Amino acid sequence: MSGLVVRIDPGHQENGQPFSEPVGPGLPGKKTGTTGMAQGKVTLRKESIVVLEIAFRLRDVLEAQGATVIMTRERQDIFHTNLERCQIAEDAGAFIMLRLHCDTRENSKKQGLSLYMPLNSDYAKAVAGKEEYRQMGQIMLDCTKVSAGYALDISTGTVHQSDQFI
Repeated sequence: MSGLVVRIDPGHQENGQPFSEPVGPGLPGKKTGTTGMAQGKVTLRKESIVVLEIAFRLRDVLEAQGATVIMTRERQDIFHTNLERCQIAEDAGAFIMLRLHCDTRENSKKQGLSLYMPLNSDYAKAVAGKEEYRQMGQIMLDCTKVSAGYALDISTGTVHQSDQFI
């Protein structure tokens, strides 16, 4: 991984703030809301803390393999909008940006991984066609599943292509 710049974006932060920003370059519409987050039902640990801990571990692994890692945040009290997070990756010349989140579900027995990627944006089209993009996402998701000890099965996670995520 020598020479690659990887952007790790641990989702959320200590205090959510209201936001309104474009969905993405070349896409119509805006996303509005607050930067709320999941919380463990048993542990009561906030998502922003859990993903920050995961980000530190991931950073160490990637750096040990020769990558240059740029973090969106290394503390809880940092606030960035979604577009600011993307701009940090762009300014660093990142090869890839990994946004880390932990979602909750009503059914605590249902577990798995999700990989979200753009569908019709100009920037996605500049990388690859829809099907090739989806295949790249599936490869990344499958490798992550294997590393996490999950079976390569649809019940353990899926790739989602949408233009509704910044």
